[in-house]
Amino acid sequence: MRRVLTLLFIVTAVAAPAFAAERFPPPDFSAGYGLPETTTPAARAELFNYLDIGVLAAALILASYLVLHRRSRRGTVALGIFSLLYFGFYRHGCICSIGAIQNVALSIANADYALPMAAGAWSRSLLMMAALGSSPEPLGNQMARCLLANRP
Repeated sequence: MRRVLTLLFIVTAVAAPAFAAERFPPPDFSAGYGLPETTTPAARAELFNYLDIGVLAAALILASYLVLHRRSRRGTVALGIFSLLYFGFYRHGCICSIGAIQNVALSIANADYALPMAAGAWSRSLLMMAALGSSPEPLGNQMARCLLANRP
């Protein structure tokens, strides 16, 4: 009985939208409507790309230092506020991590797509910090310990 009720509920839930009435007609774009022009902001100078990459690298290094070595909550909050002010308000947003990964994947899959310098540096810096900055000890020490621990 329970299976029959479950099946009936699923069928009803799936089929219910088929009986919905169209309350508002879809817009008619054939009557002289023209799409507005897309506005794109002017490109920033090349120097600012290097500045942004340098600020990002410094912020990542400082964040790992503040969290892993100093364990300073105030410093981490101050760095977060600085990042919000610089990347959010001054720079008017930055490349998100997912967008940078998508740009790199597109440049690998499509030979016609040129990877922007900022997106490449952004994704490389995040990968390097994930690999190198995840522990307070250097990567070489971690690798040596793993190799020695796995010896027979």
